[in-house]
Amino acid sequence: MKAHLSIPAQSSLARPLAPEEVRRGQYVTPLDEIHEWPSFLWPCPDSNLEPQDLVRVRLKSDEGGIPLRVTAVCLPFVSVRTPQQTTRVLDLRRVQLVRLSREFGKLVTKALAKHSS
Repeated sequence: MKAHLSIPAQSSLARPLAPEEVRRGQYVTPLDEIHEWPSFLWPCPDSNLEPQDLVRVRLKSDEGGIPLRVTAVCLPFVSVRTPQQTTRVLDLRRVQLVRLSREFGKLVTKALAKHSS
């Protein structure tokens, strides 16, 4: 009796990128966004914050998983193309990017472009 082994499609892992690792042509997606508020707006009266201090909060991005193609890099800014063929500029001081595999980026971009048209 022969056994048949089915090999699943290769999976990949999104890898966080340092700003200096971002290159033109890569597929990336936002993982975390950093939001800043003046401490006088922060609802915590017992904190030791001065009024001029900033409160930084890291939140998961609502756009995580949507592939963006890097078109230009001028740190800390990165120009990206969305699946709908619009251009956006990201500030890497406020956004943590992860690199997506080329296969995933192309596949999802194509599917999202079809869906939006």
